[in-house]
Amino acid sequence: MKLEKILDRLNSIDKNYFIKVIDNIISNEPKHIKEINKILSSADKGLKSVDNQNISNVFSLIEDEFFNYLKFEFQNTSSQLDVLIDILIRDGNCIMKQDWFSRLYEAEIKTIKAKIKKTNEEFQNEKSEISEDRKRDYRIYKACMIPN
Repeated sequence: MKLEKILDRLNSIDKNYFIKVIDNIISNEPKHIKEINKILSSADKGLKSVDNQNISNVFSLIEDEFFNYLKFEFQNTSSQLDVLIDILIRDGNCIMKQDWFSRLYEAEIKTIKAKIKKTNEEFQNEKSEISEDRKRDYRIYKACMIPN
């Protein structure tokens, strides 16, 4: 499906988030800034007042920068990316709303925190059935993963 058809189907909130990302990329002067300015020259209020076809044209000019933006965002959220992927996998019907997603996300974080607490208690318990070598490995892993 072409981007302009997708933009036609988006609600204004989601479309504005997408446009905001594109605006941020444009403000950093991407390599095709002259072509982008030609497309946007007819718009008084910038990218928001441009039709979906021109948004698609602008996007095609900044695809590389957009890919770098996504890559940067995923690198910054990698600690919670597993949680996000687990939730999205469960949404096979693609009907998830933002508030439902938020509740699932919070529940998943609580579950993970409970598992971390239980694991920490198990490793600190002297009567644990976990071997001393495994406890040592865990302490090394924890020291590497958790900043001081």
